[in-house]
Amino acid sequence: MMRPMENIDWRGKPIQIQSHTVKTGLQQLELRRCRLQGRAGTTVPAKTLSGKTLSEKASGPPILLLPDFLETSDIFLPPPSRSSAGGGLAAFLASAGYDVYLAELRGKGRSWPATNRGADWGLDILIREDIPAHLAQLAQLRPDCAPIWLGQGLGSLLLLAHYLRSNGQAAVRGMVHFSGTRLSSARELRESMLLKSASLLHGYVAPPFDKNGRRESIKVLKDWRRWRQSEEWIAEDGFDYGQALATAHLPPSIYFAGMGAGERGNIDDCRRWIAELPPHDCRLVPVGRKGGNLRDYSRRQLLTHPKACDDHFLQLESWLQHISARNAQPRAA
Repeated sequence: MMRPMENIDWRGKPIQIQSHTVKTGLQQLELRRCRLQGRAGTTVPAKTLSGKTLSEKASGPPILLLPDFLETSDIFLPPPSRSSAGGGLAAFLASAGYDVYLAELRGKGRSWPATNRGADWGLDILIREDIPAHLAQLAQLRPDCAPIWLGQGLGSLLLLAHYLRSNGQAAVRGMVHFSGTRLSSARELRESMLLKSASLLHGYVAPPFDKNGRRESIKVLKDWRRWRQSEEWIAEDGFDYGQALATAHLPPSIYFAGMGAGERGNIDDCRRWIAELPPHDCRLVPVGRKGGNLRDYSRRQLLTHPKACDDHFLQLESWLQHISARNAQPRAA
């Protein structure tokens, strides 16, 4: 069951959250729209946190958000019980005037049916079916307005994979990556193997005692591990992402990564990933006390900690303003 429309007060600003059903085959995916609202339910003129007007219309440029492995879109918009101090990237962006879309992949969150022992999908189908379905729905809601894509961890890699499959023709203004990586350390691989062993008890991957729909199919885990271990980046259907990268022209991109050494997607992993990509308009933002930030953040805290709104989120806002102000529109698919 999808969520009913709700209105929340985020740091004194009214935010409306509306749930849409996106269908692909027998799957029903949840896509939540999060935007700034006026008192009577009409969208107010949007101003960024720095005071600049983005748009006098319904909302600013659309941004599609895709979560990491074993995460749901709640990583971008924690429930009120977990965001009383005003955390959450989606609400931050909505309060700044952006039209925010939180995409849920099949079997996760409130998408239907939920991941179960019979789940047989891997990463390829998420790239070839789920992401295009979400983008098609977004295009219906915001026609003639190319979105910005934002991913966390595996979500970033899936968005990039979809872009490469489009041969660079996907309509996208720019890409934002939090804890982005492909190849990973042996320590993380051992952890994923332990996770898989524990998950064989019920036939899918899930954190212990989780009740929030944070599930993945075993095949997603196998594909993810294969992509993280091999220098070659090849899809199950034979599509060679490495070969596609050789001639790709990537959109403007910004990369945020924690400076700690113990987690997947840290600054070293992110540098390694950028080195795998062709030269493009990109900016790498190390986040941590050593870099002058308010605190050291874990991979999840980069998106959820309330202090992030007064820290690296402001750097993201500045970059988004620059991207949104560009006059040249990308080519549509």
